[in-house]
Amino acid sequence: MKREWLPTKYFIKNGLIGGSIYAFSNAIFDYTDEIPFSITKFIYNFVVFGFLIAIFFSHKEKKK
Repeated sequence: MKREWLPTKYFIKNGLIGGSIYAFSNAIFDYTDEIPFSITKFIYNFVVFGFLIAIFFSHKEKKK
């Protein structure tokens, strides 16, 4: 099987969706634990996790 890169728009879309879901869920868990909201932590979670999700889901397996 050969790995093929998906177009850039899927890379960006996967990163935005994955990063936002992770950052919002962490913000909700912090809110329920009565930890004050931190915009720097939110942006860090959004960017780092979004980038990782985009990398993990930017390939497509293709049979020869």
